[in-house]
Amino acid sequence: MKVVGLIAEYNPFHTGHLFHIEEAKRLSQADFVLVLMSGDFVQRGTPALFDKYTRAEMALLSGADAVIELPVRFSCASAEYFASGAVFLLQELGVIDFLCFGSECGNLSLLQSAAEALTEESSAFQKKLQTFLKQGLSYPVSRSKTFCEIFSEKFSSEILHSLLSEPNNILALEYLKALRQIESPILPLTLKRQQAGYHDKTLFSAFASASALRDRIIRSDLEAVVPYIPKPAISVFKREYLHSFPIQTDDFSLPLYYKIRSHLETGSPLSVYQDISSDLEARIFHKLPQFTSFESFAMLLKTKQYTLTRIYRCLLHILLNIKKTAAPSIKPSLSYCPKTAVPTHLLFCIPSYARLLGFRKSSSALLTAIKTRSRIPLITKTADAQTILTDKQSPALTDPFSLFQQDLFAADLYQKTQELKFHTTLPNEFTHPLIVIP
Repeated sequence: MKVVGLIAEYNPFHTGHLFHIEEAKRLSQADFVLVLMSGDFVQRGTPALFDKYTRAEMALLSGADAVIELPVRFSCASAEYFASGAVFLLQELGVIDFLCFGSECGNLSLLQSAAEALTEESSAFQKKLQTFLKQGLSYPVSRSKTFCEIFSEKFSSEILHSLLSEPNNILALEYLKALRQIESPILPLTLKRQQAGYHDKTLFSAFASASALRDRIIRSDLEAVVPYIPKPAISVFKREYLHSFPIQTDDFSLPLYYKIRSHLETGSPLSVYQDISSDLEARIFHKLPQFTSFESFAMLLKTKQYTLTRIYRCLLHILLNIKKTAAPSIKPSLSYCPKTAVPTHLLFCIPSYARLLGFRKSSSALLTAIKTRSRIPLITKTADAQTILTDKQSPALTDPFSLFQQDLFAADLYQKTQELKFHTTLPNEFTHPLIVIP
């Protein structure tokens, strides 16, 4: 049995994602496609337009065999932590033979060479990186400039710029770095991104970007969107429109303001949350009187040093109570990688459970294999999670059930926002059944 893994957000699920599923299966000759999908909050630091169950159902109807949720601590993290958490989790499942991801360059050999260079960052690399950071440049810009200077003889300037500026290339590099760091036997495959760019807002090609589709959905231009939704998933799209989606960032404005205002009132720091420095904390408190909405506040906080995406993620970490995790004095090694210790800054990405969102009945052999081979428990019923995860021995920095509770909190906040916005009643994390496709 061969299994290809995909790491996705499906925000929303569209024809490009269907192409990815089909091509991944063709290239790998795999029997099953397992998707590791972000939950209700995504890597760009915003809520997903559709809830995770709707997106999982659309994916399963379109050819995925099983969908597992990427825990929220990883799903709304930086590219490095997002990729590391996802790759580590797929590795722990014990069934994944291939990892297939998209990239703008489509050249696996080139991506692997760049990932190797980044994984083995020299002291010269770190020194040059710190120089740019001290100039007030953001981390992505500083790393890109450093990479261009250090590796100018190895790669052309055009290639260097593309590798560290194009979104899918960046994630591809992080996936490859993570695979190298844990000496994973999972074989990488890459597909060249087709036609529409990541930020392209046009709808004049066979494939559209998720950004363009989100923009049209928010503007209620469904006629323009439907051609880009795979036929098997259209019924789900139409069923859920204005019943459970679209959910937008500004739908969370009031709870975000309340959370920050509460910290200001009590004098408790915001720097306890992931990615928030003392400087950014001061800026958030200083600008709080000008708060009018989540999105406008993020724009207000943006600087040369802090990118808009990082600001979004930081605000989301405050909202979802995702705090920093202290690094231990001893680095534990992963069970499947006895010779390689995970870098200290990635230790919080070590997974401790897999939460199943749905599967196809015809793929029951895949679930049986996961239950047999997985080094982490597969959660299929929320009510059983505490018993399964409490007191479980894990190399992760945070105990497994605490991480699971973060997922429950995020899902509950998202679900309640749906109900208030659309005046409907939806099942919660304890009553929502698995998505099962015949």
